[in-house]
Formats: sequence, C-alpha cells, structure tokens
Amino acid sequence: MTIPKKESNLSSSDHTVIETLIKHNLNLQKVTIDLVKSNQELVKRIDTLVSLFEEASKHITSTNPEEDIRALTARLDSLIEQNKDLARGLILLEEYVRNKSATYPLPL
Repeated sequence: MTIPKKESNLSSSDHTVIETLIKHNLNLQKVTIDLVKSNQELVKRIDTLVSLFEEASKHITSTNPEEDIRALTARLDSLIEQNKDLARGLILLEEYVRNKSATYPLPL
C-alpha cells in the first residue's frame, strides 16, 4: 500500500514511516479480529459447559442423592482395594526381578 504523494512538505522518510505505521495498524486490526473470534469461541464453549453443569444439577436433584452417594462410595472402595492389590503385586514383581538380576547379573 502506498500513499499518494501530494505536494506537501513530507520527505520520503516521512512517507516511509507513514506507510510502516499503516502496515502495522492493519496487522494490529487483523490480530484484534482474531482475538475477538477466539473470545467468541471461548464464550460458546463456556456456555456449553454451563449448560452441562445445569443439566447435571437437574439430574442430581431428580434422583436420590443418598443412594447415589452410597453406590459411588462402594465403587470407590472397590477401586481402592483393587489399587492396593495392584500395588502389592507390583512390589512383589519388582522384588522378584531384583533377586533374579542379583543372582544372574547381565553380561556387559
């Protein structure tokens, strides 16, 4: 984009500065537009998230929370026990591997 040179007291360096300012201004406007678009997308996603929470809230209030909490607690207890069993198994496996590697060192 070039500025038509009018008969004025502006030097060529002044015209260059003005052209550079115009280019930077256009780039800034493009970035601003991108920012507005991304903000709009963020607002849409937040609206979706709020709708999801509202729907979950309605679902929770429509069911018996005490029964749900008991069922969830039972499931969590079961998962905790399974994790404990897995941890014990991994510890035993690690000890077995250490003992075997100490008995039969790998050749270098």
